Amino acid sequence: MEWYVIDTVVSPSVGVCFSCIRGFKNLKLTIWYQADIFLAPGSMIEPYDKGVLINGKVYPITLYNVTRYNKELWICMKEKSLCPGSQSINNKYCNIYRKCMVSICPFGLLRQDPEDKITRGNF
Repeated sequence: MEWYVIDTVVSPSVGVCFSCIRGFKNLKLTIWYQADIFLAPGSMIEPYDKGVLINGKVYPITLYNVTRYNKELWICMKEKSLCPGSQSINNKYCNIYRKCMVSICPFGLLRQDPEDKITRGNF
């Protein structure tokens, strides 16, 4: 069964991502997961015995929960996400990288440390 990613929210304080996915008969679900890949809107997901196929490639994924999509809850999660990449504002820098538990920034934001050295993505 194929699922398509509609949107993704990152929770930097716990390092978990939430993706709204749509599948058979337009059934919408919210998945809670950790993975080495960011499920961008438009990505296609297919269950596989060693993880999932994402756009045709196998990736390991730790799936924590699957729930029925709730529009009001999703809007609340997006509004309360501290991740600057989850906001609709185009950010170049991450202002919370010291608190972020995500090992690689899925949005490719730059962090700026106290010595003004700029590095990309890896926190």
